Order: sequence, then structure tokens, then C-alpha cells
Amino acid sequence: MKSCTVISGSYGLGAGIREPAGGPKALRDSGLIQRLRAMGVSVKDAGDEREPPASSPGDDPRLRYVQQVLEFSARFGPRVESAWMTDDLVLVLGGDHSISISSISYATRAVKAKYGSSAELGVLWVDAHGDVNTPETTPSGNIHGMSLAALLGYGDSRLTGIGGAGAKIRPENVAYIGCRDLDPGEKDFIKHHKIACFTMKEVDRYGIGSVCERALDRVSKNTAAFVVSFDFDSCDPSFAPAVGTSVRGGLTLREAFLIFELAAERPNLRGVELIEYAPESDIEGKTAELGISLAEAALGDSVL
Repeated sequence: MKSCTVISGSYGLGAGIREPAGGPKALRDSGLIQRLRAMGVSVKDAGDEREPPASSPGDDPRLRYVQQVLEFSARFGPRVESAWMTDDLVLVLGGDHSISISSISYATRAVKAKYGSSAELGVLWVDAHGDVNTPETTPSGNIHGMSLAALLGYGDSRLTGIGGAGAKIRPENVAYIGCRDLDPGEKDFIKHHKIACFTMKEVDRYGIGSVCERALDRVSKNTAAFVVSFDFDSCDPSFAPAVGTSVRGGLTLREAFLIFELAAERPNLRGVELIEYAPESDIEGKTAELGISLAEAALGDSVL
């Protein structure tokens, strides 16, 4: 029997809007935990961390709602770390992608505590966007577009200091799948740091199977554990209409499923994040059903 700890980060201000904050509750209300238990998974519910009141986006337009991000992260991160200290697969429900600064930073702490100070965490970032802007390159000031940069040690020191000072992961242990909307500064960042970036062009050219194997090798072969951080906008809006920032031309349902099916075959998959679900705009529950099915795939559900 597989085991899983589910923890929610109901936070949306990193995207500058509140809609993603409702994503975790909507996934739960759609039967996520019941479906996992029905397939024989032992599920522990670690509850929900909610965003603080948003009195103001702050004085710096390049770092909107930064104080709320810091306050949320200080509460949410240690709860994620506790979940990672178990042998469960940790399923994080978001919320916007800024929650990953704390969830992955504190996951790294747990990995080092469990496997030794030299142990490293790999991250498969499945997203239409790069999320490697900094205050100097951001076009919006929204922190969800800076989350991966902060984890790599770049950007405002308050963000890079979440969960401890400095970089939490290394570029050589990171891979993207599904990118198709990168800002100029993000393109430069990805090229400079030689991050493996399998855009939709590579998915179309080589096929999702080949892309997945190459990306998973990157994040899992030289790491003690890895996490799949999945932004629903990586999928085409026809399959996932309820997202914070939709971009046409994304992954199909089968392509998304295969990412999780192949990730589940790797013995060091320890974390999954389902991010940026904005339930108010869901059409017939399509996006919620996709998220639940992907969680099932990550826990070993397969055709045969």
C-alpha cells in the first residue's frame, strides 16, 4: 500500500489575484482524498494553510505582496518539512506558484536531514512559464513569476532566505517541461544557467515520451529525491480552463498523464505539487478532474 500526505497552501496573492487561493478546497471538495483512498492509498490529511489578509501590495511594485508571501511561508514551510520527514509521498495543493518557494525550500531541509548534508533535491517544473524573473526583470511584480529563481538563489534576499539563506537547489538538478511563454529576462536566465528546458517545441519535435525520460533523468539520477511541481497552465486551456494565466498550445491530457506515470516509476519521487488552479472559471469541473487524475497517476494508478 502506498502512503501520501496531503497539505494545502491556499494562497493566491503571489499571482496578484485571489482566485488560486480557492484551488485546494475545490480539489478536496471534488473528491481528491476519497479517490486516492479508493485506489488503496493510505492518505494523511495535514490540513490547510491560508493566506494572511491582504491590506496592501506594499510600496515596491517589483515585489507585490512580499510581506504576505513571507508571513505565509513562515507558517507553511515547516508544515511541509514535517510531511517530508515521513516516508510518504507529499502532495501539495496550491495556491499560486509562489508557495513553492517555501514548500521546496523546506523539502530540501528535510532531504538533507534524512539523507545527509550533501543530499540534493531535484525539481521537474511543468509550466507554461519560466518563473525565473527577479525584481530587476519582472514585467508584473508578481512573486509567482520569481519562485524558481528564488529557489536557485537569485532575487530579493528576503525570498532567497525563506527556509534558510541561499540557493536550495542547483540548475543541473532542474528541468522544465511545457514552457511556451518566457519573458526576455527568463530566456537569458535559463540559457546562462544551462537549465534543461523542454519547451512545447521539443515536445512536438521529439514526443512527450522522449522528453519525459530526458527531463526525469536530469532531476532524479543524481538526487536523493525529486518533486514534480505542476502548474495547470502547462496544459492547453481546452483541457485545463481554470488557471491563473492561460496560454494556448499546451500539453494534452495524455501528455500530462505520461509525465506523472513515468515520474511514478522513479523510486525517488517524493513530492508532487498541483498549482495555480482557479476554480471559479472551471468548466464542468475539467481542471479539477485533471488534477485528481494526475495525483492518482503519481501514486501508481495505471491502465494495467
